Amino acid sequence: MATSSAFTANTTAGGYTVTATAAGMGGTSPAAFTLTNNPGAAAAIQATSGTPQNTVVSTPFTNPLVATVVDSYNNPCREPACRLPSRRFPTRTGASGLFTSTATGTEIDLTDATGKATSSTFTANATAGEYNVVASFPGLTSANFVLTNTTVVVSANTYVFYLSGQEATNGGPNYYALAGSVTIDSLGDIVSNNNGVGGELDYNDGHGNTSPNEPAADTIAPEPLRPPMG
Repeated sequence: MATSSAFTANTTAGGYTVTATAAGMGGTSPAAFTLTNNPGAAAAIQATSGTPQNTVVSTPFTNPLVATVVDSYNNPCREPACRLPSRRFPTRTGASGLFTSTATGTEIDLTDATGKATSSTFTANATAGEYNVVASFPGLTSANFVLTNTTVVVSANTYVFYLSGQEATNGGPNYYALAGSVTIDSLGDIVSNNNGVGGELDYNDGHGNTSPNEPAADTIAPEPLRPPMG
């Protein structure tokens, strides 16, 4: 029987094999000892994924927040739970969010066999700004997830219109044109319009001059009617 001296695990958790061989014993299978280095006591929480990220206000973030509990050598270790409260950063902005599982800014997530705790979907509130969601556990160094609620990206299209015709008032026919534009954003809201109602009525005096006001009858020089097109 051969007995080894004390064998000390290194700082990396995991399983491995130690093999015993003897000189002069060709053809004999070596003896294999299966050993496992267990992780040490939990020392800290690390933000593994989900940071940094951003989303438009009042919409969910794409990725969950994943925290890993590790020992002093950064080996993952299983602990009962991590508490993930959202903390405003800076506090004056009011930006924050809610976890789906609790409909509040805090939830408790259990770690799996690899030491990871994964949050439910986190949805931004209606206030734009940057803030932290903090993963914490009593006695452990906490981890920060940096999140940002961004404002809505709004595009806009401008629509221009032109109408023309004639009227028989004031010794007509008198030609007029109604022209204007309106700008509508991607939310369906009117951003701006021309002349408050979208157009301006111009009268033609027959000499190439126009006016927004209907002229008196004796200033009108009627133009001849144009034949219809086509």
